[in-house]
Amino acid sequence: MYATCTYAPEENEAVVDAVLREMGEQVRLVPVSVPGFRATEGFTEWYGQRFHPTLTLAARVWPHMNDTGGFFVAVLEKSPESSGELMPPTVCEQWPEQVADPALWIRFWHDRFGIPEDTWTRLCFLRRGRKGIDLVHQEHRPPGRPRPEAVGIPLLHTKSATPKPTTAAALFLARRAVRQVVDLTQAQVAAYLRREAVVLSGAQAMTVQAKGFVLVRYRGYGLGTGLWRPGEKAGGGILESLFPKGWGYQRE
Repeated sequence: MYATCTYAPEENEAVVDAVLREMGEQVRLVPVSVPGFRATEGFTEWYGQRFHPTLTLAARVWPHMNDTGGFFVAVLEKSPESSGELMPPTVCEQWPEQVADPALWIRFWHDRFGIPEDTWTRLCFLRRGRKGIDLVHQEHRPPGRPRPEAVGIPLLHTKSATPKPTTAAALFLARRAVRQVVDLTQAQVAAYLRREAVVLSGAQAMTVQAKGFVLVRYRGYGLGTGLWRPGEKAGGGILESLFPKGWGYQRE
């Protein structure tokens, strides 16, 4: 099914038309019908642009018909005559030159942060040049052309000797970490978000086994990353906030 909450044919009929023409006889539209619910047919022409004739089977929902918001929906199904896999190759298969060795990075996350190996099922590590590693689900299939600038989320910065986890990585993975992870108090969270250094207690630093990058949590949820270093007067050391500058807030 393909559905949007817009009226724009460019986002509705034009998209479905492209799918139908690309897939040929492998897929087809089926009627959209909900008893008692009023809608009009999809467009087959718009400002001189002609769409696939079966788009009359799609439905356009207008606010005045059912006292609702506007909506478009088209239901596609695999044609009985077709066979084989319909979906295009996965990201990993599309760009083999960008695929990074999964064993290397799975081991890094496990050894450094204790992230379970099953976390990475159906996920793909992609090289971002020499700067970093991105993470994308295998079913996230962007178009082959034009080739997108990026897919998935940035996972690691790899220019330094020790890979640096991104904020996105912390949001995704911190809840599963058992090492190199720091849980903050409510008061400490405010300082962290202001990008201020935080003095940790000994209990807070119990999972920190080495100085360097750590994941930061509050109530079990990932906030971002930090840089931990031991402190002479701090039982648990000092946490330097690496919260993104553009996301932080200032004192009033």
